[in-house]
Amino acid sequence: MLQFIQRNHLMRTTSAGVLLTTFLLTVSPAIELAAQHPRDVPAVPGQLFVKVNAPSGSIFDFDTSDNVNFIGDPALETIIKKFGIHKISRPFHLNDEKLKSTYLVEFSPNMDHQYLIATLSALDYVDYAEQVPAYNLVLTPNDLNSNQWHLPQIMAEQAWDLTTGSSNVVVAIVDDAVLTSHEDLAPVIWTNTGEIPGNGIDDEANGYIDDVNGWDAANGDNDPNPDGPTNSYFTHGTHCAGITGAATNNSIGIASIGYNIQIMPVKTASTGNGTLVAPYLGVQYAIANDADIISMSWGGSGYSNTYQNLFNFAHNQGIVLIAAAGNSNSSVLFYPASYNHMISVGATNSSDQKAWFSNYGDSIDVMAPGKDIWSCLAGSNTSYGYMSGTSMACPLVSGLAALMLSRDPSLSPDELEACLESSCDNIDGLNPSYVGQMGAGRINAYEALACLKPISADFSADFTTVCPGDTVQFTDLTTNNPIAWQWSFPGGFPSSSTAQNPAVIYNASGIYPVMLIATNADSVDTIIKSNYITVGTPSATISGSTNIALGYSANLRIDLTGAPNWSITYSDGTVNTTINNITNSPFFINVSPTVNTTYTLVSVSDNGCIGTVADSATITVISSLDTTCFKLQPGAALGNDVLLNGRPSQVNNNFGTHPDILAAAWTYGGIPGNLRCLLDFDLSSIPGGSAIISADLSLFYNPTSGNAGHSSLSGSNVSLLSRVTSTWDEMTVTWNTQPSVTALNEVILPQSITTTQDYPNIDVTAMVQDMVDNPATSFGFRFKLITESYYRSMLFASSDNADSTNWPMLEICYVSPSNSNSPCPTLSGFQKISDTQGNFTGGLNLDDVFGYAACDIGDLDQDGVPDIAVGAHQDGDGGFQRGAVWIIFLNPDGTSKAYQKISSTQGGFVGPLSNSDKFASSVCNMGDIAVSAHLDDDGSTDRGAVYILFLNSNGTVKSEQKISSTQGGFGGSLISGDRFGLFLSAIGDLDGDGVNDLSVGEYGDNDGGTNRGAVWILFMNSNGTVKSEQKISDLQGNFTGVLDNVDRFAGVAGIGDLNKDGIFDLAVGAEYDDDGGTNTGAVWILFLDTNGTVLSHQKISSTQGNFPGGLDAGDQLGRGVYGIGDWDGDGVRDIMVGAPSDDDGGADKGAAWIMYLNTDGTVKDTLKISDITFNFNGQLGNTDRF
Repeated sequence: MLQFIQRNHLMRTTSAGVLLTTFLLTVSPAIELAAQHPRDVPAVPGQLFVKVNAPSGSIFDFDTSDNVNFIGDPALETIIKKFGIHKISRPFHLNDEKLKSTYLVEFSPNMDHQYLIATLSALDYVDYAEQVPAYNLVLTPNDLNSNQWHLPQIMAEQAWDLTTGSSNVVVAIVDDAVLTSHEDLAPVIWTNTGEIPGNGIDDEANGYIDDVNGWDAANGDNDPNPDGPTNSYFTHGTHCAGITGAATNNSIGIASIGYNIQIMPVKTASTGNGTLVAPYLGVQYAIANDADIISMSWGGSGYSNTYQNLFNFAHNQGIVLIAAAGNSNSSVLFYPASYNHMISVGATNSSDQKAWFSNYGDSIDVMAPGKDIWSCLAGSNTSYGYMSGTSMACPLVSGLAALMLSRDPSLSPDELEACLESSCDNIDGLNPSYVGQMGAGRINAYEALACLKPISADFSADFTTVCPGDTVQFTDLTTNNPIAWQWSFPGGFPSSSTAQNPAVIYNASGIYPVMLIATNADSVDTIIKSNYITVGTPSATISGSTNIALGYSANLRIDLTGAPNWSITYSDGTVNTTINNITNSPFFINVSPTVNTTYTLVSVSDNGCIGTVADSATITVISSLDTTCFKLQPGAALGNDVLLNGRPSQVNNNFGTHPDILAAAWTYGGIPGNLRCLLDFDLSSIPGGSAIISADLSLFYNPTSGNAGHSSLSGSNVSLLSRVTSTWDEMTVTWNTQPSVTALNEVILPQSITTTQDYPNIDVTAMVQDMVDNPATSFGFRFKLITESYYRSMLFASSDNADSTNWPMLEICYVSPSNSNSPCPTLSGFQKISDTQGNFTGGLNLDDVFGYAACDIGDLDQDGVPDIAVGAHQDGDGGFQRGAVWIIFLNPDGTSKAYQKISSTQGGFVGPLSNSDKFASSVCNMGDIAVSAHLDDDGSTDRGAVYILFLNSNGTVKSEQKISSTQGGFGGSLISGDRFGLFLSAIGDLDGDGVNDLSVGEYGDNDGGTNRGAVWILFMNSNGTVKSEQKISDLQGNFTGVLDNVDRFAGVAGIGDLNKDGIFDLAVGAEYDDDGGTNTGAVWILFLDTNGTVLSHQKISSTQGNFPGGLDAGDQLGRGVYGIGDWDGDGVRDIMVGAPSDDDGGADKGAAWIMYLNTDGTVKDTLKISDITFNFNGQLGNTDRF
């Protein structure tokens, strides 16, 4: 905690009737962690600083007096009640992330603040909690000495011969108060010209109302004057202000080192009892109002994280920070003088000896006179007197710093400090006991100003990259009245010049420096710009040889040297093409040849210079119609991904089995550390020379992770996927041994919208093509933040995660030269699973109807092979036709390895189910599985229901949630016979809240007429309950299609983003539609909005949607509809549609139609799979209804 201590030695009356005072300033420790500091450190009662790890973190404004409700972490709410916290606010309004994420917590003063610090520090979003410093003044008597001896000692008069200061330089005196009406201060008090006095408006929008001549940070008003001051009471800041900048050469009072500078008074005490109120608010005011220098004659022995953050921000704004080093005659660290970016000032006496009270040691930067210093007092407008202390040395250095800025306004704080220190007088000989412990020595004002460069040479050129023979025009930019110039131009003609703005010709290629020596009446300055002029010709090389499928495109890469803007001409062997005004290298040209084509560069130029070209690129066109698509989503046994931990203590550790893959930058115990990851997929099955049609990488948020999730700062977690070009091993690689990558075809992952967002279908086609083309230098992906500075994160599940649906997934479609003669897809094989085939021994009964519904559920048992869920909705476990679902763990050949039945009596399912519920008439994978019971009687007969089953890896039920007219948060209206749930399909995260949503078919809905059917869009919570719902029917959901009685519009299938508007779309079967004949059937493509309503639609039937025909009455097209991804590799999603009563090969054997879609939902082409097509070879029986 900080204390402000003033020692006011005995007041003795002089001939002018003034009082003599000495001031000692100390700072006691701020609390960072409860165990680090003693409990008796002085502090502001009932206040803490708390820094959270993001400006929008879990602490929000909370004020019981204003009845502001707290919304945030329940743990913090408990702490608020327990400790009597009545207000949490943000005291800083400066544009700095650390300060904006620092809160002032106000609580009951009788509570144990150390306990509260420890409790708040334990919250995972709290970086630190610490006490708020308090300041106190302590008075002690002093002796009389001669007036203003200190100015001659530091050679002030000689310094004034160089400059008498500028009123453009403002020094903020952040102190107890400043008497602004004092005769020697009134002329130099800063005026805020942007503020209109007395209108009650913050005219210049700096956060302070009517702050015309400074601010009272203690009381929050615009009067920085002391209240009821005397020469010994409330006078400290007035004395400091006089030392820094009292009006000089005005025949009144005293002279100051600053001479003509301005003083910004900032009051931080509310009474004269010696206590300062929140001096950090005074520092904030000075920063906010663009003070050039902040002078702080107070301090103590403790460190505060919050104050350091405040001073870091000030330094970064170019503000010079100066503080008293302390008066305890010791070498202990003293704050704020010992903070980073602070000039720490010790005190000397008139004999250049260390003042008896002054601190010393490694933390001291400079010394300055500080004993018996004559300056203004606040007892009256004409009062003057002596005070002693580093409190007096500090404003003397502040005034000198202002004089230095007056001479050279371009000085940075670090440049000013360097010159100040290098110009000090060495007084070690007069202080043999303190050699090396008084910083750079005692300040010398004249030498400090002489150290500065009153002239600063600089220049520019109209071009720095030119062709041989070109002329460069140089322009002198030297400041402070240059009168002579001496230029040197190696490689140029002329090679030297004395003109102010010469023109030079460069004939020979090369890279040349330029030197300028500039002179004014006072001094000389030299500037040399190395490698400044580049003379030469541009060059261009072409690359990008690859294979593409007919109808697709490739990118040619052009690497350029020289200077933009470039022009290039390239040839495809037949036609030359010119591209002008190229501004970036590399530059890419997209080409779509229909035959094998070699591209070459013809010419390149930049700014009129003709250059050289090299190399060629060949695009090989594969005319295959056969596209192969497959999905890779390996588990722990086959997955190859690893976390790279850049935390300093972990850089040599391997995290090959970690359940997360992260791109992050965070702090660990206050120490920064970055996280990256590597992931690789086995692409060896793709033949060499193949053309990648599409490659989509999907990464899924890990809801079970202990990490915080995606960070929520705007723009903070934009990340990058790059191709890894050197080998690595999942079980040995570490941060320090991470492999190399290439920037070629990198992919950017945009800022996350929510903290739990999945990233499905990231387009990595170009990178995967590179991997196939260059297998010797391709070893997967590296994932990292673009900006690796805390606090930023993007978090996904790895292949070692317990939830198989969250494993990284890569979906690829390619065309291979080896199968380029195949006219269309063929069936490579099949495996039947039944009561007698496929190694299934579960034991089925007559009429179980095993297989009525089925879905892929990912690799549940983590053996590297996907598994399936199969419905048997008339299973009799526990009663009549209650239904069951079988979880079947598959072998790679499609046979059953193991299984788990879930029913009224098995698999951990609680239910309960009733007779004829027909549980598992539909099943779908939505991360966990959704299972229908479409004849459930909740509310009334056959209304229907859906169960969300959360599974264990062995296929048993971990927990469940029923959704019906009476359960699960469903707010829709159902009636008897609606059969809600006969069809189910996941539709992805439609509303973007990080939770997958569900579409539910209502087979018997009567909106608009009997059994026309309907679809419900259910927006889900992560616990399986319904957050909200939207019905789509003949009357609702903005659906404008025409439905007829008994169409049974309900066969739902999520088909991804068909029209590429960024929103998932839906296919809905209407199996009894009569287009083209009774019960021929139809499919509706619904283009959805994020609220679940229909933006537009397209019907596909025997007579609509460009369907080529081949349907008969009674086929029931649309009984089952499934999204199958992009099967033909044209970049557009396709669907499979069942026609269970199709008669190919026999009565009601059934068929499935592959429909290749256009983006508008019409059909581009079809492929029929039945008993007599697609190599199926007559395996179906009559009435199988395939």
